This record gives sequence, structure tokens and C-alpha cells, in this order.
Amino acid sequence: ANIIPTTTNNAAELFETFDIVVMGGTKPGHTTDAVSVAFARDAGSAHVIIATNVSHVYTADPRKNDDAEPIESLTLTELQNITGKEALGPGQSAAVDPIAVNWAIECGLRIGVLDGRDIRRIEDALEGRPFEGTLVQPE
Repeated sequence: ANIIPTTTNNAAELFETFDIVVMGGTKPGHTTDAVSVAFARDAGSAHVIIATNVSHVYTADPRKNDDAEPIESLTLTELQNITGKEALGPGQSAAVDPIAVNWAIECGLRIGVLDGRDIRRIEDALEGRPFEGTLVQPE
């Protein structure tokens, strides 16, 4: 049996058999954010965790703006106002990939954004406990 998922639908099928499914990008231009949201959608999940290299979604890029403030919670539409709606170009980045945000809006997914370098934060988010990061809710 093929146990290397090549699509998010394939990954969702494997998730019915295996407790853990790991995958990367599915096609050029799709970020891991977008693939994660698509996988969550296809697996029937109500939420997705985006583990990144910053602790929260911020009011501005904290690497470029000392006045950037972390945001504890916001709606998907508010996140879209921060990220924009257009796909990122090569070398560009955003708090969350705008395509992932668009897809999350379409299927009403809740998103947890957290610093993936701290395993405790991931564990808290997976277990449904309060976590240090940003909780993004559907409308």
C-alpha cells in the first residue's frame, strides 16, 4: 500500500488507518499552511494548528517592527485583513498564508497559530487546553 501521501485527500484516507500522518507540500506554490488547512478540511477536522517560528499573529511583522503587538484571538476575517487575500509570491511571507486563510474561511476551520519550537505549546493546543499563541475563530 502507498503510505506516502501525495494529496490531502490521500492523507485524509491514510489518517483513517494511521494515528499520525506526515506530509509536505503537494504542488509548487502551496505552502505548508495551505496544505495543513486542506488536510484538516479533507480529514473533517474542526481545527488546524499552524506551528511557526513566532509566538503569535502580530499587528505587524515583529522581525521588522519593534512596536508589533501579539494578538491573542481574532476572527478569520480579521486575520484575512492582516494577511490579504492574494497568494504569496516567491520569497514572500505572512503570518499565515493568505490562501490557507481563504480556505479556512470557506470551510469554517478554527486555527491555532503558535511557536512550533516549543513542544509544550503544541501539546496544549492538541489537547484543547489554553495555549500560548493566537486562536483564530470562524465568524
